[in-house]
Formats: sequence, C-alpha cells, structure tokens
Amino acid sequence: VRKFPVLTRVIVSGGLIVAWVSSGTLSILIPLAMVGGFLFYSQKAYSSLAARLIALPHWVWLTVGAIALRVPRLTEPMWYDETFTRGLAMLPLDKMFTVIMGDVHPPLWYMLSWVTGRTIGWSEAALRLPALVLGVVSVLLVYRLTLAFQFDRRVALVAAVLAYRDWE
Repeated sequence: VRKFPVLTRVIVSGGLIVAWVSSGTLSILIPLAMVGGFLFYSQKAYSSLAARLIALPHWVWLTVGAIALRVPRLTEPMWYDETFTRGLAMLPLDKMFTVIMGDVHPPLWYMLSWVTGRTIGWSEAALRLPALVLGVVSVLLVYRLTLAFQFDRRVALVAAVLAYRDWE
C-alpha cells in the first residue's frame, strides 16, 4: 500500500508559496506553483527534495539539531551568574579586570561577554549567543573527534547526540 503525501498547510510569505507536506514519518516544506488560481505541487519535485534532505551529511543534521535545541533557551530569564557576568561586562575594561582579579573564575568568559555586549547588545539572547555557538561547535567536534579515533559512524553519532545535552 503506497502512502500519498498529505497537504497539511499552505504558507504564503513574500510572494513565495510553499506547502507543509506529511507522508507518514517525513514532513517537509515543498514549493508550490500557482496556475490559473489552483495550487499544484509536483510529486517528482517532492520526491527529489525528500531524497536530497535525507542524503545530507550527518554533520548538517547534527548542526541543525544542536541549534534547534539551544535557540528556545536564548530568551529565558537570566540566572544569577549570568546577571553577575553581565554586570561585570558592562564595566569599562580596566575596571572589569580590577574586579575579576579577585574572582575564582578565569577571565576569558568575562572578556567574551564584554565584546559581545558592546557589539551585539546586552539582551539575554545576545549574551547567550557565544554559548550557543560554542555548544554547537562542541557537538560537531565530538562527532569529528570520535571519527578521528577510528570509531564507527554510529558511535560518533551517539557521542554527538550525548553532547547535545547541557549538563548544568
């Protein structure tokens, strides 16, 4: 029995018309064409797009997954230590170094927060952006290092997925 794709919803944005199509376990966006007021989609285009998405390298899927899991946390309220870091990073650079001389933590994160705050801004998302980037890079590094140590690709994928979790 062949399952046909089910058109779930149509999205129109900026003159581009796409459809969210679901066929069992796979859901994708596919482009639509408007002909004579009717919407059509090509089964061939759907099949080739699905095949191309599935054929993407593992590191692409790991990157997308790592970003997707971390982005929702960007705008959560700040914790005490994040507020403390922001307070220190808002100081002028010479005063910040004077204050962090008595702190037990290494100064690199404070300096990164200082640069981030002055270039991107002081919002929760802006100050958490370096952590997001470094978290995504760590997932990819775990994957590549596991492969470099001659482990199987499945082991590398499991190791990378375990690196998704932030162990706070």
